[in-house]
Formats: sequence, structure tokens, C-alpha cells
Amino acid sequence: MRTVSFLFLLIIIAWFFTCSDSTGNNKNLATLTGAVYGIELNNQLVPIEGALVNVENYFSQATSNTSGVYQLQVELSSDNATNLKVVATKAGYIQASATVAVKKGETVQVPDLTLQKMVNDTTGTDTTGQDTSRVSGDAAHIEVFGAHEQHIYVLGSGLPETALLRFVVRDANGVPVDKNHRVLVEFSVLNGPGGGEFVDPDTMTTQGGLVYTL
Repeated sequence: MRTVSFLFLLIIIAWFFTCSDSTGNNKNLATLTGAVYGIELNNQLVPIEGALVNVENYFSQATSNTSGVYQLQVELSSDNATNLKVVATKAGYIQASATVAVKKGETVQVPDLTLQKMVNDTTGTDTTGQDTSRVSGDAAHIEVFGAHEQHIYVLGSGLPETALLRFVVRDANGVPVDKNHRVLVEFSVLNGPGGGEFVDPDTMTTQGGLVYTL
């Protein structure tokens, strides 16, 4: 009877450590949630279904649903905050990315990923076959396009650390510049706090009058 009790105790101990290990592995996971949007020809943002979202240098990916929403998990090795670059791609669109700082066990909202349609300069159509040729004059001014983060915060604060900024370049009549009047837009940080802030990309050529940076 003592032998049976001893074996039963060993089984209980082994089961306990097995459960502990399984739980410990889950503690290394971080969850990322967000949404993917596309800029349509009428300059409206619409959810993008079927965009592939992945984390650079990690084996983790997800696909956006009909609302453009996605969720994925990443297993982290460091106990400190880790910067993760989240990239969204879809055929016919220019990829978009955002960088967030994440710790083990956290659930983080990734800034919206906005995809722009690629334009075929030789035919005047986008890759879906829709006409994108809108006659414009030379570029006259640039303005902020769409909603964006009003504030960004320091690394590791748990608050938004990046902001996607979208702009539209228009001619003197307010028409977004067309493919024959494309311009290279340069981005830079003026009067920053000097804490290593930067923009990426720092230059971009207009596509249908639109440009963006992070």
C-alpha cells in the first residue's frame, strides 16, 4: 500500500511540473492586434480583407478579416521591451509597416497599417485595372490627409510610440497631382526633443498625389 501511494505521489508531482512548464511558455507570448486599411481612388480609407500581416524576423503571421482586423502572437525571449516591426502586404498595394515596443504577456494595439494602390505609369491604371488618370497641374501645396495620432510617447511607455502621417500633394486648383506631375517629397523632424526620433521613409514619390511616412 505504501508503494502504491508513493508511485501515485510521483505521478502527481510529474503532472504538476508538466503543467507548470506549459503555463510558463505562454508567459513568453505577446499579442499584437490592429487593422489594415487601403486608400481608394476617392481618397477614402476602407478596410482591407486578406492582407498578410507578419512580424519581421519572427515566425508569426496573420490575415486580416473582412473588417481589416488581425491578431497575432509572438514569443519573446527578453524580459525587457522588444521593438517589433509589423508589416502588412497585399498584391497590388504598396506595403505598410509600424514599429511597436512589446513586453512578454502584453497585448498591444498596433497603429493602423494603410496600404496604397500601386499605379502602372504606362497605362494610367492601378493594378486592379481601374482608371487613375486625373489631369492635374504642377504641385502647388501639400496637406495632411486623414486621421493620425495627436501625440507620440517615449519608448517603453506602453503608449503609442509611432504615428503614420499621410499627405496629399495638390495643384493650384486643389487636384491631387497625377502621374505626369509626380514629385519627390522629403520628410524630416524639426525642433524634436533630440531623443533619437526619426521618420521612415524620409523621402517618397507621390502615387496618385499621396505620400506617407512613420
